[in-house]
Amino acid sequence: MAKKLLTQNINMVWSCLIIEELIKNKIDTFFISPGSRNSPLISALVYNDDAIKISVIDERAAAFCALGYAKAKGKPAVVICTSGTALSNYYPAVIEAYRDELPIIVLSADRPPELVDSDANQTIDQIKIFGKFSIKNLILPCPTVEYPLNTLVSKIDYITSIKSGPVHINCPFREPLSPIENYTALDGDYIIQSAKLFNSKIPYSCYNDIKKISYDLTDIKKIIEASKKGLIAIGRIGIFEDINKIKDFLNQIEWPVFCDISSSLKWIVPSSMQIFSFDHPLSVQTLKQYSPDTILQLGTALVSTQYYKTILNNDVQNIILVSEKRGYRDPSHKVNIQIKTSISSFIDSIDIKNNDTKQDKSSTKILFDSLNNLYSELKKNTPNEVLSFPIIAEIINQEIQEKEALFIGNSIVIRAFDSLLSAKPKQVSIISNRGVSGIEGNIATSIGYAKGSGSKVTAVIGDISFLHDLNSLFTLKELQNSSVIIIVINNQGGRIFERLPINNFPEIMTPYMTTPHNMNFKSIAEQFSIPYFIALTPLEFKKSYNEALNKNTNCLIEAAISPNSDLKIYRDRINISHFM
Repeated sequence: MAKKLLTQNINMVWSCLIIEELIKNKIDTFFISPGSRNSPLISALVYNDDAIKISVIDERAAAFCALGYAKAKGKPAVVICTSGTALSNYYPAVIEAYRDELPIIVLSADRPPELVDSDANQTIDQIKIFGKFSIKNLILPCPTVEYPLNTLVSKIDYITSIKSGPVHINCPFREPLSPIENYTALDGDYIIQSAKLFNSKIPYSCYNDIKKISYDLTDIKKIIEASKKGLIAIGRIGIFEDINKIKDFLNQIEWPVFCDISSSLKWIVPSSMQIFSFDHPLSVQTLKQYSPDTILQLGTALVSTQYYKTILNNDVQNIILVSEKRGYRDPSHKVNIQIKTSISSFIDSIDIKNNDTKQDKSSTKILFDSLNNLYSELKKNTPNEVLSFPIIAEIINQEIQEKEALFIGNSIVIRAFDSLLSAKPKQVSIISNRGVSGIEGNIATSIGYAKGSGSKVTAVIGDISFLHDLNSLFTLKELQNSSVIIIVINNQGGRIFERLPINNFPEIMTPYMTTPHNMNFKSIAEQFSIPYFIALTPLEFKKSYNEALNKNTNCLIEAAISPNSDLKIYRDRINISHFM
C-alpha cells in the first residue's frame, strides 16, 4: 500500500496532509481509539505505511501510552479520538504530561460548529477543553477549499515544534466521513497542490528552538565553594540530562547526596555517597544535627514529604534550586535562589573541581556513620521470611537486569523504593507518574515506555492501580518487540491510609478509604492469555520474578501480602528508638 493521498473528498485530503506532515516532523507513532467522526484521520493512517499504528480501545489508556512513549523517546506520539466524551478521557494523562513537561499531541475529531450547543448527539464544546494544561491549541475549521493548504501544513509544523508539554489539534468534520466520492468535486488545481504538499520530502516550515547553554554563575560558585556543610538533593530530572555528568559532579563536590528514586540515579551513584532516606524520623533527626548551610537541589518534585516540611528550613543559609522546568517549583516556599537551566548546563557553568570546596569532612563522616548504622538497624527490623513492600523492592533491586526499565507506581510502592540503597551500582531507567501522582494509567504508561524504548519494563503497582487500568491489558496483549512484567502487590486495598492520621478514625477508614476488594488476579491474566505467577513468600517472589525476566513475553506476578503484617513491619521500622 505504501503511501497514498486520498482525494475522494476534502476530508480525506486534509486528513492525509495532517498525518503526513506529522510524519515529516518525525512524529510517526499513533495511538488510535475507534470512532466514526475520526474516520477521516484513521483512513489517512491506514493508507500510510510510514505511520506506526496502535489500536487502543480505551482513550484514557491511549493517552497514558503516549505519556510513557514520551518518557522513553523525548518526542510525542499522537493520540486520535472521536468527538464528545472520548476527548475528555485524555485529561488525566494530559495533566501529568503538562506537569512533567512531556510532549503529547492530541488529535481530536469534532462535530461541525453548527451542531455544538444544538443537542446533537456526541457533541460538546471541544475548544480549549484542556484549559491551561494544553500548551498550544490548533483549532482548525471544517475542511474547506477556502482555507489555504499551505496554511494548514504550516500550522501543523509549528504546533509539532512545541516539545514542552501537550498540544491539542481539533479537527471538525462534516460528512462524508469515509473515502467515498463527494458530490462536491475538488478541482484539478486543488488536487495538484495537495499532491505537491503531500509528496514533499521535508516539512513545509521548520522551527528551531535554540537554547542558551552558557551562564555566568560566578556568585553561585562562590556560595558552593564557601559552604562547609553542603547537602545535595536530586529530584526528577529531564530525560536528556547527562547522567554521567551529574555523577562526575557529585564525585567532585563531595557533598552528601540524596537521590530521589525517580531521578534514576539512586542505583547508579555509589551508596557510600548517599543519604538513604529523607523521611525516616531518625534520618531527619540526624540531618538536623548535621545542620546544612547550603542545600543544592537538582531537579524537581522529590517523593519525600519531610524534605519539604522539615529539612528545608529557615536555618539553611542558601537553598539553590536548579531546573529548566517552567513555573514555580518550590512547594516549601523556602528556596532563595532558583536557576532556570538544565542541570548539565549548570554543571558546565559552575565548573567545580576537586578540592575547590571547603566541605567539613569530619561532619560528613559523622553524618554517614550515623545513617549507615540506622540503615543496618532497618534491615534487621525487616523480616526476610515475610513478603512486604521493602522486601519486594529489595529483591527487584537485586534481580532487575542492567539497561532495563522499572516503572514504579505511586503510594506505598514508590516510597519503598525511595528508601532503598543499591548493593552495587546499576543503570536502570526509572519511570513514574509523579507529576500529579495519579493511580490511573500505570499499565498503559508502562506499555508506552516499552513501545518507545524497545526495552523490557518491570512495572510495580498496587492492586487498586491495577484495577484502575484493566483495559490496558488488551493493549498489552498486542505489544510487540518489547515486553512488560506487571508486578501487582495485592494487599487488599488502599492501605497507605493506615499509615496516616486518618487511621485513628475507623468509621471513616473502612470501606471509604481502604476500599477492600477480596480479589485475586489469576482469572484476569488467563482472560488476556498473560503468563501468571502467584507469590506468597519472598522466595516465591524471587523465583517468579527471575522466571519472568527470562521470558521474552509479558507476565503478571501477583505478590500477595498480608496488610496487617506489612503494617507491623512498617511501624517497627519507623519506631526504632535507638541505634548503635
